[in-house]
Amino acid sequence: YFVRGKRFCGSWKLTVGGAVEEGETFLEAAFREFREEHFNYHIGNPEVIPDVAFFHRKRKQKDGKTTGFDYVTSQARVMVQNKRDLESYVAKLKGAAVAANSALSAMKNSSSKDIESKSRSKLASDALSHGHFVRQLVKEPLGKEVRTLLQDIEKGKQIDYLTSDSQSKLEKAIKIFTEYSDFDIVKSREMLASVKAKDENLFAPEAPVVLELLTYYFGR
Repeated sequence: YFVRGKRFCGSWKLTVGGAVEEGETFLEAAFREFREEHFNYHIGNPEVIPDVAFFHRKRKQKDGKTTGFDYVTSQARVMVQNKRDLESYVAKLKGAAVAANSALSAMKNSSSKDIESKSRSKLASDALSHGHFVRQLVKEPLGKEVRTLLQDIEKGKQIDYLTSDSQSKLEKAIKIFTEYSDFDIVKSREMLASVKAKDENLFAPEAPVVLELLTYYFGR
């Protein structure tokens, strides 16, 4: 089984990845990205698969300047005792994703009088009530500003201090922090079949990585 996440644009993504920070090895970056993209929840003993995990773009020099960056894409194999443990883990991920969706819905047109204030207040309250989501969010850039806005919406305040540009930045901050609107569990062989069939609901850029990963286990 693999845990996959549904991106806000609607496509499903199986791998985790991101830029390698200064002083990090690719292995360390892979684990960090795994933790970050899963809301810093922990389960079992995650094990990055080194044989097929690391794909990166090296820094390129152009006219003496750096263009591009080091990047890691990986899949962590999660060692669990049984599927029930994995289902419990995914339930936590889904709960945090629901909180993110509630936050975004509450923030949408938050300065408009056309949307029922009580509805926005309830959505903001739902997001703020998810303690783990909020604790992780405020560690991120603009996270505290997002929390303050949600608190004002929860109290039913008229949000007249928010420009469309600043609202867009705060909404983007949530999407960068969470990246996913939902999670589920998929069988490895079913995922391999979907990739080979070029399922349009999959995150296209990662398809070659996933194909190599899965064929490593199940052959062609």
